[in-house]
Amino acid sequence: MEENFIRVKPKMEITLYILLTAGVSWYVSERLGYVIWHYLGLNLTASAITVFAVTLFLLLFQGAVKIPKSRSFTSLFRITIWISGLCCAYIVYLFLVLFPLDMLVLLEKIPAIHIHPLDYYNDVLLASLASACIIVSGMIHANELKTVKYSVSIAGLDRPLRIAHLSDLHMGSVIGRPQIRRIVKQANALHPDLVLISGDLFNHNDVRECAHLSDLAEILRGLQSKYGSYAVAGNHDPAPDDPGFQAFLKSSGIHLLDNQAEDLGSVILAGRTGNVLKQRPDIRSWYHTPGNAKIDNGARKPVILLDHYPDSIIEAEQMGFSLLLAGHTHNGQYFPCNFLIRFSYRGALRHGYTQVRHVKCIVSSGSGYFQIPIRVGTDSEIGCIDLVPEVPIDRKRRFERKGNSYR
Repeated sequence: MEENFIRVKPKMEITLYILLTAGVSWYVSERLGYVIWHYLGLNLTASAITVFAVTLFLLLFQGAVKIPKSRSFTSLFRITIWISGLCCAYIVYLFLVLFPLDMLVLLEKIPAIHIHPLDYYNDVLLASLASACIIVSGMIHANELKTVKYSVSIAGLDRPLRIAHLSDLHMGSVIGRPQIRRIVKQANALHPDLVLISGDLFNHNDVRECAHLSDLAEILRGLQSKYGSYAVAGNHDPAPDDPGFQAFLKSSGIHLLDNQAEDLGSVILAGRTGNVLKQRPDIRSWYHTPGNAKIDNGARKPVILLDHYPDSIIEAEQMGFSLLLAGHTHNGQYFPCNFLIRFSYRGALRHGYTQVRHVKCIVSSGSGYFQIPIRVGTDSEIGCIDLVPEVPIDRKRRFERKGNSYR
């Protein structure tokens, strides 16, 4: 999701991040320093510098872990990622309150504008406490799973099919066994025929980030369905041929579709590897291969495309596919990012259901969350997708003429 906001050269992106982080950190730290000095009587300069140093370190650490390099995933590393994520969200909300507050203070000093004098120190303290409350409630809400139900009619389908749609688990420093257990339990409660995971199983392109990797594999092996569990790799996953990734998938009983198609009887499932950091081949180049020829040229079965990115809907429509299942956007995950994501993904391609001609598309907001362990204004969700055969229009009209209800 995060790469959709800024598309610049890596060195420029790092420079911009450092400058922005330093500026916002100092802005917030100076005001918190005044509150500490006013209420606790501590030295103003020392308080502000201390808050600034801690804040800047945590925010820079949050950005530094995205830089590809050899990592040592210690317990301290994982804890620091979790704390720095919370710090980042806290600073965002505090800045969103303090900046308008400072604008009011400026207006208060203009003689022609009559505004009630502000109790600045109390207002900053209340803003700090309010931001902390938002973070706590966001942490609790992030771990609550919502089941979103869809009923989709599919032409050529010979029998109903229920899919449990998972996405963006982001297992690693922030998401571990408790959330994955909740996901598996809720998915099994749907009694699905098929479990599909549309990418980003892991958080930082390395399975070693997970402290309890074997336990996570065992939990995911508990997913129950008639046709099994299938997944595609997302931009945060290791490369499909990574030995650690392969071993995990084998242990968890998840079948990875790396630009491949699989005939499941009632439907054909095509899986597209999703990684914007590398050039992705178009769907036609790998779907129309000798290995998939018998699938493409056989009986006309509906084709489900499983992809990490929702913008594959155009290619899916051109290929004559019936359904696209995707994730990646997190629906913004937390305010104000849920508004910013609108600039990258227009309309329902951001989240939910949409249709382009004959192809339907469902985009999940994610069953997990990335790095910053909160959700504000969005939900962690599992999709319960009931595919039903599409009845021809002429047959539907015959039912209606007879006065029978049609489903």
